[in-house]
Amino acid sequence: MKIRKYVLKSFILAFLLSNIALVKAEIANFDTNIKAVKTVTADNQADSLYYLNMAKAYEQENSIDKAIESYKLAIAANPDLEAAYSQLGLIYAEKGDYKNSIKIFKKYLNFSNNPEEEALVKEFIDKLNTLVK
Repeated sequence: MKIRKYVLKSFILAFLLSNIALVKAEIANFDTNIKAVKTVTADNQADSLYYLNMAKAYEQENSIDKAIESYKLAIAANPDLEAAYSQLGLIYAEKGDYKNSIKIFKKYLNFSNNPEEEALVKEFIDKLNTLVK
């Protein structure tokens, strides 16, 4: 009977120790994943600002199609980069692509905290809707 208890206790102890090792490994993996996410996030921020600046430079050179692609890349790198949405919406409107302009400005409204700005953007969207064929 004592041998059974000893074997059972040994088995439970071995089981617990193996679980502790697994938990430690999972914690190490979690820490590694968190560091990777932070690095990717920092890289995405840097990329989004790079593409945003490139888009503005392309605009100044009148390379509208390149500017549009750069704004899209900025948004892909950081979907919360509201400046890219507003500029992209304006470029589409200037280019006569009113449907895409409306679509982008509607996304831009998700970031606005300013009721006056929201009213202006909504008014602009309404005007663009009258131009859509």
